[in-house]
Amino acid sequence: GSCDCVSIDIEGHNMTRLPGQFVDLTSLKKVKIRDGPLKVLPKNMERLTKVGIFDLRFNKLQSFNVDIKKWKHLTILLLSK
Repeated sequence: GSCDCVSIDIEGHNMTRLPGQFVDLTSLKKVKIRDGPLKVLPKNMERLTKVGIFDLRFNKLQSFNVDIKKWKHLTILLLSK
């Protein structure tokens, strides 16, 4: 299936990486994926140009190589280990 949702809210997950197709959800305005073992983000996260809230707290991200200057609507960015 496919979905181009406006908001994703996942808490307490078991994903270590997001699928590459995640960046095809270009209508996303809010991304909240918290409290899990997430280590790796897909390439081309810059394609999520409508995102305003991006919350990946309490995961195990190894890096955050995203050019957020392309996220013109970003107001909240929350990252932690």
